[in-house]
This record gives sequence, structure tokens and C-alpha cells, in this order.
Amino acid sequence: MAQVMNSHTVIAYYGGIFAAMFLPSLRKWTSYERLQGVILPFLVMSYIVQLTWELGFVLLNEQIAKAKNESWAYSWWSYLDGGDYRYLNPEPPILTMEMLGITNAVVGVIGLIWLYRSKFLDYRATLVIMGVEAIQIPLTWYYYLSEALGGFSHVNTASFMDFGVTFFLVNSPWLIVPWMVLYWGNQTLKRQFSLAATTRA
Repeated sequence: MAQVMNSHTVIAYYGGIFAAMFLPSLRKWTSYERLQGVILPFLVMSYIVQLTWELGFVLLNEQIAKAKNESWAYSWWSYLDGGDYRYLNPEPPILTMEMLGITNAVVGVIGLIWLYRSKFLDYRATLVIMGVEAIQIPLTWYYYLSEALGGFSHVNTASFMDFGVTFFLVNSPWLIVPWMVLYWGNQTLKRQFSLAATTRA
């Protein structure tokens, strides 16, 4: 059941995030509009995950570790059991990483609301979002590399579903899309500054 759940998560992540790149109904969109159609769903999804799953883990990790057979803890155990055993008894680096991710998400939500309220015109909101993703990049690389350098000792490498899907693919959007956010932010800043210069003129 956990493997099915994690497979669906990967499909939902990639299908939802990258839909704007492939949907025929959006063929009239410009490349920038399609890129933004990728970025916005990713940001919303990322902040939701960080402010629900990750926040819940930080607050309840001791209770979760003792509740393997409890339905309320299943969403965490579907990842912990085979995906990454480090979360069963999290050490300070893991908890610190998760807390930074949660803090990042709070700042990102503020930036995203700010951007919407400004009708995508305020460059400061764009910079906030870019800053959040610039921090997310090393956090994600730390997560993967710290386990890789340890020989994947906390992951069930004998199982493609545990190692390939649960450990790698479930987290992989955070390896890829933050770089796209930075590119989108650069393009958005150019548009915002150009519009501001035109308005002043």
C-alpha cells in the first residue's frame, strides 16, 4: 500500500507541476507563461508539503516512531519504512534541515501572497520567492548527499520501489524545479523592471 501511495505521489507531483508544458489546450501560451504555469503549482505544492507533512513530523516525530500501526501516522510511515530510516530516530541535522524547510515555506507563502496581491508587479515579492528557493537548493542536496556519502545505509537499496521511488523520486522535484524558479524569477524581474521604467517614462 505504501508503494502504491508513493507511486501516486510521484505521478501527482510531476503531472501537476509540469502539466503546463505539455497540455495541448495551452498551446497558445508563451514559453514564459508555460514556465510560470510550472512554477506556481510547484510553489503551492512545496509549501503545503512543508507546512503539513514536515511540520507534523517535527512536532510529532517521537509519537510517530511509536505509532507504526496507527492510521494517523501512516502518511509518515509510508515514507519512513524503507524510504529513509533516518526519520525514525532523527538526529539534529535532519531536524534542523526540516525546520529550515518549514521556515522557508512560511517566508515563501508570504512572498507568494505578496506577489499575487501586487498582480505580479512587485519585484520585492519575486526576490523573496527566489531567495526561498536559493536556500531550498542546498537543503535538498544536503539531504541526498549526506545519505549517499554514508553508503545509503538508511535506505532499502534492495528494493527499486523503496530506493528509486520513495527515496529518490518522491523528493526529486526539489532537485529540479528550484533551478527553474530562479530562471523564472530572473525573467520576471526583467519584466517588472521594464514595466516600471516604462511607467516612470
